[in-house]
Amino acid sequence: MRKPSFVKQTFSVGDLLINATTGHPALIVASRDSRRTIYGDGDVPRQLHRLLEQGQQHWKHDVQVAAEYRAVEQPDGL
Repeated sequence: MRKPSFVKQTFSVGDLLINATTGHPALIVASRDSRRTIYGDGDVPRQLHRLLEQGQQHWKHDVQVAAEYRAVEQPDGL
């Protein structure tokens, strides 16, 4: 049986994202630990990311960001 071939996306402050549904750009302006923990590992907290999208800021969990957004590849040297 084959293992799933996916790589967990990790995000950090300053990352430029594209909303997979609307195509709107979003920027991660802040990150912090959540009170929730990663499923199956009670010691590691999940991350909350503050996104700036279309002039509005809102907090989203890392799992939600990974599902709704795609990272924009930054060219080398920037």
